[in-house]
Amino acid sequence: MRLAIQTQEFIDFYESVSERVQEKIDYIVHMMQELPTVHSKFIKKLQNTMRKINEDKISQLKTFDQHLDEKYGPEGSAARNEFEAKAKAWYYAECLKDARRHAGMTQQQLADRIGKKRTYI
Repeated sequence: MRLAIQTQEFIDFYESVSERVQEKIDYIVHMMQELPTVHSKFIKKLQNTMRKINEDKISQLKTFDQHLDEKYGPEGSAARNEFEAKAKAWYYAECLKDARRHAGMTQQQLADRIGKKRTYI
């Protein structure tokens, strides 16, 4: 348990909860460090607290579409269409770059092969 408490994931979780929850966690961790055995009710209490926090956080999560709607407007709007076009262009550029690298070609070699300037690539 002591190793789990020292992970960055636990530290991030601990810092994200309220002071009241931190006090509960501190109490249980203290009990676990001081006593040779810990009563199962303390472990269950910690587990229930963490489960409740996770349920609260999950219920507040937004879908990716909701984020896009907020930032770029609903599907079909001019801003959303522009964003999606740029996202697709970026995606295909990354696919092309990966394929070019996988083939062991430089940008200049690819440009020469397709009859364009390197800046086009």
